[in-house]
Amino acid sequence: MIRPATHDDIDGLIELGRAMAAESPQFSRMPYSPSKVRAMLLSLIDNPRGFVRVADEGGQLVGVMVGACTEHWACDGLAAFDLVLFVPTTRRGGIHAARLLRAFSDWSRQAGAHIVTAGVSTGTNPEQADRLYHGLGFKRLGSVFDLSGR
Repeated sequence: MIRPATHDDIDGLIELGRAMAAESPQFSRMPYSPSKVRAMLLSLIDNPRGFVRVADEGGQLVGVMVGACTEHWACDGLAAFDLVLFVPTTRRGGIHAARLLRAFSDWSRQAGAHIVTAGVSTGTNPEQADRLYHGLGFKRLGSVFDLSGR
């Protein structure tokens, strides 16, 4: 089941974030800060323009998607964007990521977003992610380039 996250989910979400950061070739190079993640999640859960949804199987968190909707930098139109989409490796290949992305897409429309973007910057399984996003109707908009490894 996909549902809005609550304050009671925070500790489990912090652990999912820790697993995502550890798995990511991009993010594992940086120290993980549970206190920063906690503050960000609480802020987004409490904000009507924040999006924090979880995939819940019998009380166990098996996926998360985090995003927000804000005014575009160049106009008053709203733009929705994702920050995190993560399903642990033991739960991948199922329907959780697709359901989380659909929930984000639906929420973005209901929020009145003119632009809706989501993508992958972890460096983890980019080809698999491309198939998922394309299969749900997302179109390639551009590219992400990394200069931090030089």
